[in-house]
Amino acid sequence: MLCLLVLLCTYNSGYAQLNLDLKSQTAFNGASEEMSDVWGFERGGRSYVIATTTVATTIQDITNPTNPVQLLDEPGPWTYWRDAHVWGDYAYVVNEAGSGLQIIDLSGLPSPINSATDITWWSGSGSVSFSTAHNIWIDENGIGYIIGANYSNRGVIMIDLDANPLNPPILGIYDDTYVHDAFVRGDTLWTGEVNNGRFRIIDVSNKSNPIVLGQQNTTRSTTHNIWPTDDGKYALTTDEVGGGFIEAYDVSDVTDIKLLDKYQATPGGNVIPHNVHVEGDFAFISFYGDGVRVLDITHPQYLVEVAYYDTSPNFTTDFHGCWGVYPHFSNGILAATDIEEGLFIFEPNYTQASFVEGVVTDATNGNPIVGATVTVNGVSGATVTTDANGYYVVGFLNTGSYTVDYSAPGYINQSFSIGFSNGVTALQDVQLGMSMPFTLQGQVNAQSNGAAIGGASVVISDGINTYTATSNGSGNFSIPLPGQGSFEIIAGQWGYITNSIGSQNYDASNNTVTVSLAEGYYDDFSFDFGWTTSGNASTGDWELGVPVGTSFNTTNDSNPGSDVSGDFGSQAYVTGNAGGGAGNDDVDDGTVVLTSPVFDLSGYSDGEISYYRWFFNAGGNTGPDDDLVVKLTNGTSTVIVETITASDPMSSWELATIQIANFITTSANMQLIVEANDLGDPHLVEGGIDQFEVTNLVGGATPFTLNGQVNEQVGGAGVGGAEVMVSDGTSTYTATANASGSFSIPLPDQGSFDII
Repeated sequence: MLCLLVLLCTYNSGYAQLNLDLKSQTAFNGASEEMSDVWGFERGGRSYVIATTTVATTIQDITNPTNPVQLLDEPGPWTYWRDAHVWGDYAYVVNEAGSGLQIIDLSGLPSPINSATDITWWSGSGSVSFSTAHNIWIDENGIGYIIGANYSNRGVIMIDLDANPLNPPILGIYDDTYVHDAFVRGDTLWTGEVNNGRFRIIDVSNKSNPIVLGQQNTTRSTTHNIWPTDDGKYALTTDEVGGGFIEAYDVSDVTDIKLLDKYQATPGGNVIPHNVHVEGDFAFISFYGDGVRVLDITHPQYLVEVAYYDTSPNFTTDFHGCWGVYPHFSNGILAATDIEEGLFIFEPNYTQASFVEGVVTDATNGNPIVGATVTVNGVSGATVTTDANGYYVVGFLNTGSYTVDYSAPGYINQSFSIGFSNGVTALQDVQLGMSMPFTLQGQVNAQSNGAAIGGASVVISDGINTYTATSNGSGNFSIPLPGQGSFEIIAGQWGYITNSIGSQNYDASNNTVTVSLAEGYYDDFSFDFGWTTSGNASTGDWELGVPVGTSFNTTNDSNPGSDVSGDFGSQAYVTGNAGGGAGNDDVDDGTVVLTSPVFDLSGYSDGEISYYRWFFNAGGNTGPDDDLVVKLTNGTSTVIVETITASDPMSSWELATIQIANFITTSANMQLIVEANDLGDPHLVEGGIDQFEVTNLVGGATPFTLNGQVNEQVGGAGVGGAEVMVSDGTSTYTATANASGSFSIPLPDQGSFDII
């Protein structure tokens, strides 16, 4: 028999929480019996939950949420997956182990349920029979949907429970592909097709002839479930993978589905979302490692977290923690199941978020400004950009008066003080006046001696738009800009260390800049310095670009989803970058080779090469046996400096440092060569390279003097007496500008410096 222990909320007061009050926690038998899903229903003014486990189906009376009463503990075949729904006087339960559909008579509630007389099994009829299924849904008309059953392609079997609750007739089958989870309202079936990485919207008005109306791949291509809003205009999905998102889509036009916003409980973390439910203006999500999360979805373009409770403080990743949440009780009570911790009953005290929305337009002609930046000062993350119609919305849980800044390249910034109130969307339309276009004049020179660097690549970004130039033989460049604004300037060339002038304001009177580059070899692939590709594989060639993540078996990243953090830009070299499934564009049937430009190390007395590399090797019918091989050549001989295999760390960027003298004699014709191999039995193979750098460990410092000027942003007059601080992250150097605004600071060696 199931062992139950009800714990009051005071016992769990150490759990991370916001706006959810724990009324009770029912612990089960620990490792020998783990929780799975939860479903709720109401009868005769009482509230009940069906909480399933690896070995049983249980029913609890939670009318008094502080004291759940168990009415059923029905053993079943052992499985992680057991799911339940209710129609009329019956509960219907499926599982992934066997026996078919379990039917439980609820008519005797609130009395305990008699296992001997109130429970039967059904496993289809005629040519359509099944013994296992992953999920079940029952719509408002009593049509049941058996999801992921072991029949044909494991799609959806549609049955009429209202016509015959114990032996329902089969109405039709959607059997295009495997379906993992589904939602049905009216005659529309919404499917989460995890193996295909998509959701589909299907017309099932004729159950014998389902018609696909539209479909959409989700960001991480592991679409677990989908739940539309009450009006059917929007839908929320989960990607059941580490670092997966809750995503909000505009589905008002099923032929033109649009992603509006996405949310992670732990941004940038590896937590896995499982299920999302929608009730009114809120979405309720179970995260395996982060518990229950509640989002205000009043504006699906901007999802705001308003409540949470971490049911699993001992776990942060993998398939542990919160499995399901049920938020559809008329009194607002929430029920949630945690794999290890049991059944939780919450009473919510959250409120809606505070929002401001509006349209940003050009004051001259009234046209919408696309990509204008809207920032609420003092609220972390409360920054958005306007869409194609100039529309924006931004919100948060706080209330009060906040300053909101509006800016766009080529326009004069504006700020407004706006009052924010819970459950209220303030309206603030903004007209921005145009500023004067100007040309930014700059020079790229050598940090050691000030010599001009011709042919350097320059990128200027305002955070939305990017402008490029190449320095001429005198190191000079000119870039026309649409108007005043804050711009970041990055310059680089092979043979020098890429450098950035952090975001600064420029306009027609403050339009000159100098970027100094230290000599050396560095490439984070912000620019294309001429690496070459070759090989004989059928797919998976090396590509320069922003990595498009793919995953294998839902939890392992195969192709990286981003480049190395902390460098300039967002690009890297990766093998195949088409996205989609893990095997869509990996290295197949051969070798792909990436070769660096030539670098001259003849003057390096003790050189070191560093780089970040990515390798993934899995799948196939045999043990993974492929590799990533890194070589060095001096133009005469070539040596292997490291070989990475499936036994090394995978699914992450790993830093490698190579002492050159341990492998090869340096020359003026050095090159790095990276080979990703899929040889022998086929497996999944992905590789990546980022942030390549050569360092001379011995050779002495090169002192120099940094000369600068401090002037007024408007008018350009020198600012005498200004204090200047230069830091390399370890040491700090200071100076005071003279009467004309000039300053000089002796520095001990070339490097990267922050100037304030």
